[in-house]
Amino acid sequence: MEATAQHTASVIWLHGLGDTGHTWSAVASWLQMPWCKFIFPTAPAQPVSMKQVGYAMPSWFDFDSLDMEHVDEDTETMERSVSYLHDMIAREVRSGVPHNRIMLAGFAQGGVVALVAALRCRYRIGGVLALSSWLPRNFFRRSNDLSQAARALPIWFYHGTDDKVVKYEMGWDSYQHALDLGLKAQFKCYDGLGHEYASQEMSDVQSFFFRRIPCSAAEAVPEPSPAPHQGTAGDLVQPLPRGARQRLTVGGVASHFNAPWHYAISHGTLRAAGLEVLWKDCQGGTGAMTQALDKGALDMAVLSTDGAVAEIAQGADFKIVAPFVSTPLKYGVFVWAGQREIQKLADLEGQVFAVSRKGSLSHIMTYLHAQQGGWNPRNWDRTGSSFVSR
Repeated sequence: MEATAQHTASVIWLHGLGDTGHTWSAVASWLQMPWCKFIFPTAPAQPVSMKQVGYAMPSWFDFDSLDMEHVDEDTETMERSVSYLHDMIAREVRSGVPHNRIMLAGFAQGGVVALVAALRCRYRIGGVLALSSWLPRNFFRRSNDLSQAARALPIWFYHGTDDKVVKYEMGWDSYQHALDLGLKAQFKCYDGLGHEYASQEMSDVQSFFFRRIPCSAAEAVPEPSPAPHQGTAGDLVQPLPRGARQRLTVGGVASHFNAPWHYAISHGTLRAAGLEVLWKDCQGGTGAMTQALDKGALDMAVLSTDGAVAEIAQGADFKIVAPFVSTPLKYGVFVWAGQREIQKLADLEGQVFAVSRKGSLSHIMTYLHAQQGGWNPRNWDRTGSSFVSR
């Protein structure tokens, strides 16, 4: 995402395992840094040993465990990702961005690559953020494994105490190892946070970026002008008459695509439009939010469209106001790893395969695909989350 004012800084942000760069792009809007270019690359699809069956997914490197004592990051795939990231840094430097105004950040697996790349980079970049992540010991056993520029590099580890994927202890141990290597590392934990981000964490990310790559006083950063619908929280409301106040309770999952809501609440954007908004994290996802809407416990919710449509079709008393996040992603189609002969969608006829998650309305997509392929969906049996043709 290009800077909307004079471009003087760049942030390269890496997603976690199985994710894409696109899903993190809402962070750029939330952080409100118009002088900064944000880059959200997507990892190549490759097998991951930790998943045992080894099926391919977007992954920065292969590894076999997230057990602190046994994690073993694959050197070859890691080196490819680090080299790719170094090329991106060099490209930004060649474009005129000072190396000390280039920042790296990453979530989980992406944070690992960001750390390795930053600590081996020949440039002294502005800093690196590792969210719910870890520092691989295989790559940094001694201080001699670090670049000269790394010794003064500001490093922040952010981690939730209730992270069940990358355990809190793994993040804390990585921080301690960084200190043992003589690095300028700091650590902050978020009580009760799982393997996700929190609004306070994003506020801390914003503060870190503002300290390391602030907008120069010499730069003329214009006030953002009204724009067409972009899926931000402020786009869902219209200003009320002067002095009027409306109170809303809004629900959503603790995910990065809801960052614009947290920004709009904490920075007074919604208040300026005449709204007093209380945000509620809904751990139960779409199902919990539709129930809360139907009971009046929520005034508005950010949930999946298919879930909302399913509930409305069954008589739920709420309506869809507007789209909030648009994405080019499609439902995933999954097959058993042993079905090597399946190379394209047409090969699925007569095979067992699954679409998205069990219980999702996306099962309709399977029948739609069958119709488009000229298959007779009446000859299909639904078995759990799979469909078998006869």
